[in-house]
Amino acid sequence: MGGPIVLLYGARHPGHAAGLIVSSGFARWDPPRMVEGFRRVAGDEVAEIARRSYAGEEVPEEQWARVFAAFGPQLPDEEREAGTPKNLKLNSYGIGLIRQLDIVDQLSRITSSTLVCVGELDPVTPVAAAEEIAGALPEGIAQLEIINGAGHFTWKDAPDRYWPIITEFITRTTGRELADA
Repeated sequence: MGGPIVLLYGARHPGHAAGLIVSSGFARWDPPRMVEGFRRVAGDEVAEIARRSYAGEEVPEEQWARVFAAFGPQLPDEEREAGTPKNLKLNSYGIGLIRQLDIVDQLSRITSSTLVCVGELDPVTPVAAAEEIAGALPEGIAQLEIINGAGHFTWKDAPDRYWPIITEFITRTTGRELADA
């Protein structure tokens, strides 16, 4: 949920950040848009499972695995997932808040340069969500980058295209070169 957090930060603290990066994010919870994204990349059956899950219905783990597999060509491996902090007690409360999310009208208050980056194959935060963000930002501050062949995890699917975009944006907005990692 980093995208909405970054966008709200920019809207609530205009000009505080040199730049904002929204990678595979959204500003409005839109289940029909997500379901169509899954239909586009994985077909009707997976789209129906995603619809049920995002509507709050219980979906067996083996069915959810089909939805998660459609997130993109490269998925985080078990080792990375094991290192991701989880607080299962907050899941239902958090998803309840997310289902109410619509901050599109607040994006006009952002004054920092904003990079909006999305994989063309991303079903959960599809290109339309990125275009909605870029279109709601004040004129001249949005940089929209659609990475061909990439899904939700753009940094894994297309690192040779993703990281140079990020590096160039940070260098341009901060005026500082990044050290090679």
